[in-house]
Amino acid sequence: MHLCTISVDRYLSLRYPMKFGRNKTRRRVILKILFVWLLSIAMSLPLSLMYSQVCINS
Repeated sequence: MHLCTISVDRYLSLRYPMKFGRNKTRRRVILKILFVWLLSIAMSLPLSLMYSQVCINS
């Protein structure tokens, strides 16, 4: 997810060079990174919990 976000960021900066760079503040970048990591954790957590229950029951 993190690499995908970097790719999208680079694409948008190439596609819209004048518009895209203006709204890059330190706070927005940190919020975007936190959002990507939280989304990744939320997507992988159910799978890891299912896997741990299968291993315990076996």
